[in-house]
Amino acid sequence: MQWLALSLWVIVAAVALPLSTGAAYGRPSLGIQALAAVGGLALTIAVCAGAPLSLAWWGVGCGALGALSVSVAAAGLTAEREGAVAIRMEGVEEHVAGLAGLQLAMVVTATIVTALLALDIGVAG
Repeated sequence: MQWLALSLWVIVAAVALPLSTGAAYGRPSLGIQALAAVGGLALTIAVCAGAPLSLAWWGVGCGALGALSVSVAAAGLTAEREGAVAIRMEGVEEHVAGLAGLQLAMVVTATIVTALLALDIGVAG
């Protein structure tokens, strides 16, 4: 279960870092989700390296923070706003909104698997 959680957090962090550039044009919650993703990855690495499983609960907290911040960003990116965005930025916001949707699903999945890890529930093998 540790390696599954680690693999998921690696994917979450890989999507989070490019997505965090959205903080530069008015979505600070995208920066927060990147910090949460890197924190979850670091905590999962520590657990895989032999740290106590209680650290995995901090990873669950990072996942919850990441899911909340991505949700806020996705809601703002998909909201209808009249004349608020220049035409040239509209395509960028659509791309970021798509990545945010992917990130939300990945963060929720990583959080659930990390909670299973914290509870010491493994996969059958």
